[in-house]
Amino acid sequence: LSSRHKDIVLKSHSDHMRRVLKCVDNNQERPDSHYMSKVLSTLRQIVREWSSQGKAERDATFTPVLDVVRQRYPSVSARGSVKIMVPGSGLGRLAFDLAKEGFRVEGNEFSMVMLMTSSFLLNACYEVFLKLICLFSICFNDYRRKMSILFTRTSWIKAPSNFCMIAGDFLEVMLSRTCDFDCVVTAWFIDTAKNIIDYIETIYRILKAGGLWVNVGPLTYHYEDMLDEISIELPYEEVMRIVRLTGFEIEKEERIVTYYTRNHMSMLQNQYTCAFFVAVKPLDG
Repeated sequence: LSSRHKDIVLKSHSDHMRRVLKCVDNNQERPDSHYMSKVLSTLRQIVREWSSQGKAERDATFTPVLDVVRQRYPSVSARGSVKIMVPGSGLGRLAFDLAKEGFRVEGNEFSMVMLMTSSFLLNACYEVFLKLICLFSICFNDYRRKMSILFTRTSWIKAPSNFCMIAGDFLEVMLSRTCDFDCVVTAWFIDTAKNIIDYIETIYRILKAGGLWVNVGPLTYHYEDMLDEISIELPYEEVMRIVRLTGFEIEKEERIVTYYTRNHMSMLQNQYTCAFFVAVKPLDG
C-alpha cells in the first residue's frame, strides 16, 4: 500500500486492531492442566469412537451390547417405539449406532468438551468425508501419525428425530423421569459415580416394568483418592449384590478384557477387565 492508502486504512482500523491485540495478549495464556487433560481425553476418545483404528475397541464392548439389544427387540419395524437411554455417552457413537438400528435413543453427557465435539461430529459435518489428523501427537516424545476419521451424517439414521443428546448430570436430568425407558445402556459409565448406588436406583426407577439394563465397563472409580470429593468405591461383588437387592434380575454376567483409547503403536498399553451384564426390571417391579 502507498503511504496515502495506509493512512486511509489506519484511520478506521487502528483502534480496532489495538483492541484485537489486547484480546490476543489477554487470551494467550496456556490452559491449566485440568482443562488440558479434558482436551487430550477427548482427542483419544475421537480415535476410540470414530476412527478405523478404534474399531477393535468398539467391537470388544459396543458390539456385545448391540447384539443383546437387537436380540431383545428383533422386530425392526417396532423399534421406533422402543426408548433407550445411554448415559455417559461420550462422543455419541454407541447412541448413534443404536439409533441407526431404528431405536428411539436419548444420549446423556456431562462433559461440555465431549458435548461440543460430538455436536460437531454429528451435526456440523454435512458431507461424509475422511479427515486426517495427528491425534496422538500431544507430547514431545510422540511422533506424527495421521489418522483417518470418518465423519458421519445423521441422515444415516432411519428416523433422525428419534435421536437426541441431553446435557447435564445423569442424576439431575433424570429426576423427573419414572418408568420412561424400555432399555438403559451403560458403557464405561457406572464407575463415574460418587455413589454408585444412586446410579443403580436411578436406572431402576427410569426403566419400565420388564425393562432391560445392559452394562459393560470396569470399576475404575473416577473420584477415588480425590481429597475434595466424597465417594464410595464398592467391589464388583458388592455392586452386583446391590443390583439384585434393588430389584433387578440378572440374565447374563461375564467378563470382557479389552483396551481403552489405546495407541496400538505405543509400548505402553493398559488393559481393562470389564463387567458385562444384562439385568431386567421385573414386570411387577
